[in-house]
Amino acid sequence: MTPHSIFRCVPGLAPPHGAGLAGLWLLLAILWTPHLAAQNPSKPPSAPEPVLKAALLMKILPFVQWPTNTFDSTNDPVVILVVDAPEIHEQLRKYSTNQTIGGHPVLVHRTLAETNHIHVLFVGREHRRGLGDLQPRVSNRPVLTVGEQTGFAETGGIVNILVKDQRPSLEISREAASKVGIRFNSNLALLKAIHWINGSDPR
Repeated sequence: MTPHSIFRCVPGLAPPHGAGLAGLWLLLAILWTPHLAAQNPSKPPSAPEPVLKAALLMKILPFVQWPTNTFDSTNDPVVILVVDAPEIHEQLRKYSTNQTIGGHPVLVHRTLAETNHIHVLFVGREHRRGLGDLQPRVSNRPVLTVGEQTGFAETGGIVNILVKDQRPSLEISREAASKVGIRFNSNLALLKAIHWINGSDPR
């Protein structure tokens, strides 16, 4: 399956263009065709970690199913709040330009003061308290919490994005997602390197 065909089979995510294009195509090659990297494991594809993590987050968002009453209209944006991860914030702003998720435009913010409504909360590793002090903003709300710290998906977070030896992987807690009414499209299981925590994969 080629990157072009991947984008065609994922509703709501158009092929990327503009800034950050190379990193997103690289990520797709790693996730969907890992055997390509395995052909020469001593020289895995190279890209900065923030590029890979931001690209992976944008890649999985079309598979997220928020409760039906989450958006008032099809014009309401998917709002991503990035806390203590400036490089990932920058990459997400690039990747989200002219992109839509399920027909919704994408807005990326970096401070709580910029938005009152959040659909995705990315907690950077520099935020040592994890979800602790942010919990009041997401408790009992359909917010996809995403982190990059060891154990994030085992301590209340929904998605944890990890990169080791230039290879990105995901840890996903279906239990944490179900508590706030979030589900995942079964096609997400087609992506490689996903570890499902507290539940089997959605296939």
